[in-house]
This record gives sequence, C-alpha cells and structure tokens, in this order.
Amino acid sequence: MACETFSTWTALYEKMLDDLASGDSKVLEASVGGGAGSTIKYHDMDSFMRVLNAVEFRAKKETGAVSFRSYAKQGGQSST
Repeated sequence: MACETFSTWTALYEKMLDDLASGDSKVLEASVGGGAGSTIKYHDMDSFMRVLNAVEFRAKKETGAVSFRSYAKQGGQSST
C-alpha cells in the first residue's frame, strides 16, 4: 500500500473529513511532515474515528486552536 504524504496535520484532517463525508474511509496509511512518529494507519470505521480524533487534536494544536493552560480550582483561592 502506498503511503499518502501530507505537509500538515490540518491537510490530513481536511482529507479525512472529506473521506468521511463521501463514505470513502478505506484503509489508509499517511505520513505528515516526514518526522518520526508521524505515520498513521487505519483499517476500519472504528480505527478511522479514533485516528480522526487524534488528527483533529494535532491540527488544532498546529493552528493554535488548542490551549494547554490549566486553571486552579476555586480561582486559586484558599478555601479556609
């Protein structure tokens, strides 16, 4: 199977959304940016949906749409 290569997680995410909308969620192996650990593969609808969620997170992270800031419970105030 040939590996499709994408330059960004956003590009892969958009392709996967298009595939989902068209019902074309066939077996796929994809590489993003060519770095280590950037190859993904899915083979059925369950794995497609798991990969889609992970790719969505990475695409949002890539575009700055995800914040990793945590907030203290009770506004950081002591409850005494």
